[in-house]
Amino acid sequence: MDYPVTFMKPEPNILNIINRGFYPVFIAQGNVEIISLDVRDPGSPRLINVYTPLSVAPDITIINNYVYFADYFVHVYEISDPNNWIELGYYYDIENTYCIESSRNKLLILSRLSKESSRFTIFDTNNPVQLQELGSLTFDFPVCDRIFVNDKFAIIIDYNTGDLHIINIEDYTNPHDIGQYELTGFTADIELVGNYLFISSLEDGLKIIDLTNPVQPEEIGLYNTSGYIYGVDSNLHYACLAARYYLDVLDISQITGFDSPAIPISFILYDPYPNPFNSNLVMPFELFSTGIVNLNIYDINGRSVYATSAMFADGYNRFVINNTVIGLANGQYYFEIAKGNSKQVRKAICLK
Repeated sequence: MDYPVTFMKPEPNILNIINRGFYPVFIAQGNVEIISLDVRDPGSPRLINVYTPLSVAPDITIINNYVYFADYFVHVYEISDPNNWIELGYYYDIENTYCIESSRNKLLILSRLSKESSRFTIFDTNNPVQLQELGSLTFDFPVCDRIFVNDKFAIIIDYNTGDLHIINIEDYTNPHDIGQYELTGFTADIELVGNYLFISSLEDGLKIIDLTNPVQPEEIGLYNTSGYIYGVDSNLHYACLAARYYLDVLDISQITGFDSPAIPISFILYDPYPNPFNSNLVMPFELFSTGIVNLNIYDINGRSVYATSAMFADGYNRFVINNTVIGLANGQYYFEIAKGNSKQVRKAICLK
């Protein structure tokens, strides 16, 4: 089995990196090449295919088997087969788009209205060929070219003042600005995990902001480094700081209140698709080692309605649930994937 990884070869510099399990993607300014690799042996990646869809691609995001480019307009490609990217369309009515992200299978876009104003828009992607606008928010200031998102919030930065704006996106039809946080120094990177915001500053090191009350964000941690911090990544137990000549790994569990897990994580469970589903539902996951994986489906009352198990090799795998066989009725279901003592759950809606 091949484990495809897709990335863009930068010429001359990398603008963004997206990792969706087995699909890391590199985007470059200038000439862009999309290269599919087999990384079953990480030490010797094998070239599968080279594809050149665009001349310039400022930003990118992936939702299920589709990749969306923000190239001043929005472009969408199907990437089910890494050897054959299929162009599905251009959205010329979404103009001046320079930043694109995703949350819960929704597309989040920043577009420039003028030198002094910007627009934040959320689109439904159930039909990738015909995006449907759900809600939007207009700002009377220019914003920086990044969006930081989780299931609750979208974080944007005022380009003029450098302040953070916290956008509530729990209701996609009504995104609204609920809080601000004044930043000092030059912000190099931001990581949003749960209710915590991790901010790396060239001058100030790492700041940890608690967004439990997003109307009044609270700084709960500060770590000064001996050098500039260019990047940060965190899982609430540890924070990894990328400096110019070294990597710092910090134990932040006492600050966030998350103890280090007693049970090691043995797999990564990705979002099921399509969601909602009718006949088939795909549950993708990535194993760190070969083993038996169990799938259990529960209804909203917690009753088990279906169970199966299979042996899988390490790497990217998936359960394909054939609803014409198991016959789930309309409604919301919980899909539990378990390997050993590790369990993870995702929700999906059956809609016939």
